[in-house]
Amino acid sequence: MSKRAAVGHDDILRVLKACKRAGYEKARVHISLREQTIDIMIGEGAPEQPPFHNPWDDE
Repeated sequence: MSKRAAVGHDDILRVLKACKRAGYEKARVHISLREQTIDIMIGEGAPEQPPFHNPWDDE
């Protein structure tokens, strides 16, 4: 039997509800299972990257 994860579903729901209560509509949530942490980045996400052209996709 494997060990139960330290960061669970309830923890993630608690983070999302806290962001909503604080009035933030957009936030990025980073979950590190190795370090057993949940980091919240408030605001907009990372800017979109330009499309990457892969020459192997050309036919």
